[in-house]
Amino acid sequence: MSAPSESWPAALGAKCNGALAYAGRIPGIVFSSLSPKTETEAQIVNAQLDLLRTSLKFFDYLLPLAGGVVVAFDRWHGQMVGVWWVALILNCAINEIVLNRPVEAGDVIERARIRSRQQVVICFVLAAVWSSVAYWLWHPSYAANYVFVELILCCTLAAIATMSSLHAASSAVPLLMISTAVIVVPALNRFSSHLITFGLGVIFVALMLGHAWVIQLRTVRMLRLENERSELIAHLRLAKAESDARSEEHTSELQSRGLISYAVFCLK
Repeated sequence: MSAPSESWPAALGAKCNGALAYAGRIPGIVFSSLSPKTETEAQIVNAQLDLLRTSLKFFDYLLPLAGGVVVAFDRWHGQMVGVWWVALILNCAINEIVLNRPVEAGDVIERARIRSRQQVVICFVLAAVWSSVAYWLWHPSYAANYVFVELILCCTLAAIATMSSLHAASSAVPLLMISTAVIVVPALNRFSSHLITFGLGVIFVALMLGHAWVIQLRTVRMLRLENERSELIAHLRLAKAESDARSEEHTSELQSRGLISYAVFCLK
């Protein structure tokens, strides 16, 4: 009966060590997604950015509509929330212009680096503009207003963790920024439930960060396998072409020898 009680702490310690090891890899993963060094890494980063681009275009169309809902239901803050909504619409329009503009770079590595920096800036500015609504809606005297702000931040964190963590460098700063806001807002609350909300916020942030990390790892693994499969197919096609060329050359040589032998036979 003592074996399970002894193995449980060991298993927990192994999981903690594994989590710490993964956490230590985060800076390297973020840097490699921002500045790939090899052509293979650049191809994977470009594939990540293509997936992220689809998510960003979804945000560019959805967030102005969500901002319109916030403005329509807000009754306390007047023109400032309207100004925020206009800034959000302009930000999304600029994002669409930048995302639809092709990157002219012959080198695949340089192209990946340029696109990475562009989308890192786009993700950061979009997350900052959207999340700033928490500041404009903040009113410490209204419990419903506080809950609404916390709900917006939690939904934003879930969306970023799910749809923007495909590219580590683009999601790192927005995830950190929104996670901090989700935890800090309950700490500033004066209501009696702030400790419960604070604890739930910490748990939710931990879950979303873990979710983002899993998505990042699985995305990289999937894209790496696809890249290896494409390289294998290319090598097989090249080998088949070389084999066909050698076979054709060998057949032509045999035909030439046959004709020469026939000509010699006829002369005799």
